[in-house]
Amino acid sequence: MSQRAKNPIGIFVSFIIILISGISLVVNALLNINLFMQFPHVLLRSLLLFIAAIVLLLGISYIFLGIALFKRKFWAWYLTCAFCILIFLRPLVDLSLFGAGSLNFTTIGIRTGVAVLFLIYFMHPEIKEVFSIKSNRFKIKSLYGAILLVWVFFTLFVSSFSMGYRYISSMGDKPNVLDRPGLEISEVSKDKKGFRRKEIAGFSTLVPDSFISLESEWGGADSVIMKEESGKSDSFIIIDAKSDVFFATSFYEQLGFSSTYGFERALYEEKYGLLLMIYRDFMYAGKNTEISEFDHPEVKGFTRMGIKDNNVSVTIYDKDGRDVGYMRFVGKIASSEDVFTMISSLKLI
Repeated sequence: MSQRAKNPIGIFVSFIIILISGISLVVNALLNINLFMQFPHVLLRSLLLFIAAIVLLLGISYIFLGIALFKRKFWAWYLTCAFCILIFLRPLVDLSLFGAGSLNFTTIGIRTGVAVLFLIYFMHPEIKEVFSIKSNRFKIKSLYGAILLVWVFFTLFVSSFSMGYRYISSMGDKPNVLDRPGLEISEVSKDKKGFRRKEIAGFSTLVPDSFISLESEWGGADSVIMKEESGKSDSFIIIDAKSDVFFATSFYEQLGFSSTYGFERALYEEKYGLLLMIYRDFMYAGKNTEISEFDHPEVKGFTRMGIKDNNVSVTIYDKDGRDVGYMRFVGKIASSEDVFTMISSLKLI
């Protein structure tokens, strides 16, 4: 008897879909593991690697299920039905891991529709007979039972851990994101006493006359480090054509963001995505940091103000969201009005 006679076409199609899903998860998990291994923060790296490892196990289990389905193992019928039911909860997992920006309602609709068709097909009496469901009962204490438990654990763990992490991160003296309007910044269109205009790559800004540029191997045409000329304080101004967020390109592209601006906006607004919250708390801003948005006629961007460490970071974009530059203020200057003067004087070249 031919293989096609043994396996109805619907089972073969299901096998292909589940197999492709598994391979996709495995490849994505391996890429993420390679990426997360490069993260310097130990806790962040450990958490992300743990999540990637679970995704890897999920992918392997999907491949295992696809093969078992093709071989008409009775327990593959049970797992396939469970797989379809858990697909209905997939948006909750995506929201918990990647945030609201990851939800594509067209994709959700297609995925849900396919899951419904799967359930209708596999609940048909003839298909149940192919898998000998009447004479075989599902045993939770088995390898396939363990696979189901991994699926359920992952679905519940991600959502509950995300909510728990959000609650814990909101505790303390200051939240790291303030629900308040953006900074009110008026454009400075002319020179201001005590300041001079400095050009870096694609933009210019006013800088205090008391600060001079330092010679540095790190500095160049697209970057500069400035220090107070008197040397009496440890205040620095760092100006660069690329922001610190830009250097996380490989990370945010894995999360589905196509631009630095879109990624940073998600960091500013996101309240649910676990990966975004972890990145924000450990690498982007941290505790006791106020994040604000600014906008004026030529540019827009975000500021991160360290409440305790006198440190302000400013990422700058043009009106179309293209990366323009970055400024960082360290020391006494970070708590003065000079910072706001420099931000409000920003001009594109």
